[in-house]
Amino acid sequence: MSNDAAEQAFARLGWAIDRRDWHAVRDVLAATIAVDYTELFGGEPASMSREDLTDQWRANLGRLDATQHVIANVQASVNDDGTVHATANVVATHVRAGTAGSPIWTVGGWYDAQLSPSDDGYAISSLTLHSTWQTGNFAIMTAD
Repeated sequence: MSNDAAEQAFARLGWAIDRRDWHAVRDVLAATIAVDYTELFGGEPASMSREDLTDQWRANLGRLDATQHVIANVQASVNDDGTVHATANVVATHVRAGTAGSPIWTVGGWYDAQLSPSDDGYAISSLTLHSTWQTGNFAIMTAD
C-alpha cells in the first residue's frame, strides 16, 4: 500500500506541475510542507504553506514554455505514526525558447519525501531534492 500511495502522490505532483494545474499541485501537498532544494539552488530548507509553495512554483515555472518531470523507481515504507517515507528518482526538463544559449535545462537526482494521510489518499508533507547531475542552460530559469 505504501508504494502505491507514494507513486500516486508523485505522479499527481509531476502531472500537475507539467500541465500548470496549480490547483491540483496544491491538492497533493499537505497544509504545511518542509521543502529542501538546497543542493540545487543553495539557501536554506524552508517550511511553508502549500499555497506559498504553489505560488513560488507558479512564479518560477510559469515563465517557462514547458517542463517534464519523470518520477520513477519509487521506494516507500510506512512509518510507525502512519506517515509514509518515500524516495524516487527524478529527471526534470525545463524549456524556455528565446533564451540566449540552449533553451533547455535538465536536472536529475532523487526525491526524499514524507507523505501524510489526507482526504485524497496521501499528501506530500516534506520534499527534498537531491540533485546528482545537470545539463543544459540554467540561465533559462533566471533570464528576464
